[in-house]
Amino acid sequence: MSGVFFDRGNITPHAEFNAYCDPATLQATLDLGIPVTIVPLDVCRKVQLARATVAAYTQSDSSELTKLIVASHMHYMDFYRTAEGIDGCFPHDAIAVLAALAPERFFHVSGKVTVDCGSDFRGRTGVHLTETHVNIVTGGELAWVRDILSRPPRSQRS
Repeated sequence: MSGVFFDRGNITPHAEFNAYCDPATLQATLDLGIPVTIVPLDVCRKVQLARATVAAYTQSDSSELTKLIVASHMHYMDFYRTAEGIDGCFPHDAIAVLAALAPERFFHVSGKVTVDCGSDFRGRTGVHLTETHVNIVTGGELAWVRDILSRPPRSQRS
């Protein structure tokens, strides 16, 4: 999960947090030539989890892991309440995991991605659409993503 291509950044108007924090490493990773799938902020901001949905997870699974996930997301949601006035969050990492597990449910474009490492636009990501080793998620079955993430977790206890 990194970058923003067609939306406003979440750390600066031009940059997403992860790309902003270490743009040189992101660019170096993309330059390795290995297959990479980027799930950008553009897509992540299309799926929102409500505070009540996440809080309800512990009703079906009271494991320590679920309690940790809920507690950490409550802090994350506090940020979004203050910064954007929403009572929920955008589950960036969960969407990236789902895109890795079920790539057929997502739309992708291929392109040469650049990351600005300069001070004025640090972390800004750009793309030149062409056949390459980098795939960028642009959307997909987002109703399916919302449904999966809205379901309470199943207890892992036997």
